[in-house]
Amino acid sequence: MVIHPVWLRLLVAALLSLPLLCIVLLSAPAWACWPFLGEGKQETVLAFVNQLTKWAKAIAGGGGS
Repeated sequence: MVIHPVWLRLLVAALLSLPLLCIVLLSAPAWACWPFLGEGKQETVLAFVNQLTKWAKAIAGGGGS
């Protein structure tokens, strides 16, 4: 049984959480101004978030479909 150092475990956990962090950080401004957007722009924001989610699933190995 191989025991990995704590810093390596933390590094791997941080790298695995990067796609989710990207989704949250990139979409936060859009959600903050959501009530002030027109219907067409809201659809654009939803499409953007859907694409980010597919990307994050593909990066994480979830096979985004």
